Amino acid sequence: MRRLEQRLSEAHALEAKNKEEAIKWNKQLLEQATQEGKHLKDERDKATDRMHAAALQVRDLKRAQDRMAQEARASKAQATLQALGGFRKRLVDSRQALRAMRRDQDQMMEEANAAFATVSEEIASYCSFIAPMTFQRPEQLHTERLTQQQLAKGLKHMVAKYRASSEMCRELNVEVQNLKGSMRVMCRVRPLKENEQGDGTILNFREEGVVSVHDKNGPRDFQFDTAFGPRHSQDDVFAEASPLLATVADGFNVSVFAYGPTGSGKTFTMVGDKGSKGR
Repeated sequence: MRRLEQRLSEAHALEAKNKEEAIKWNKQLLEQATQEGKHLKDERDKATDRMHAAALQVRDLKRAQDRMAQEARASKAQATLQALGGFRKRLVDSRQALRAMRRDQDQMMEEANAAFATVSEEIASYCSFIAPMTFQRPEQLHTERLTQQQLAKGLKHMVAKYRASSEMCRELNVEVQNLKGSMRVMCRVRPLKENEQGDGTILNFREEGVVSVHDKNGPRDFQFDTAFGPRHSQDDVFAEASPLLATVADGFNVSVFAYGPTGSGKTFTMVGDKGSKGR
């Protein structure tokens, strides 16, 4: 009986010891699990912080990229506007210079024509003075009139002046044609037909040589050497092209042709009607 109690006591002691060790082991496992959980939480927080920082960096980079792209577009647009402004200024300056040259050309042509007319009148006057004298007897001539030698000398002088004026007129005409250019583009717009008048016109002659065409994309300007509208006559076209006849007479090759769609008035412009000049 005593041995049984002793064995029972030993069994209780062993059970208590095992229980104590189990509690101690469970406590160690719990502490280890707690530490590992805390470590995992710290790692997760760090990863979250890194992801947040990366997201902020990506956002900042995207904003910087958008800002750079916007600045590039603005810079390109500004450069384009500056280039267009410079081109427009050069175009305006060129038009003004061309108008000035045309005014100078017209003035030179007027002076040359006036000089030519003056010389022609003087020659005609001398001829009308000399011609009757060949049919008169010497005793019938007035003493105040010139001698034959003086008349011959004067006639020779006037012929020389005529030739010089004619040569100057030719040179001025060549210079005018060179200033205008060896190739000239003229635009002529015919009047609207009866079946077209209801649609209205999309053309506008804003200034000399400029035709503005209006469509769905807005107005577009086209520059020509000369632009003839519906109100211009065939005589106006002939007056613009007639100086070329003098160029032909001076030995230069000249070609005049009309280009355009069917019904645009090419044949009428080139041929005209019975009452047109230069037909």
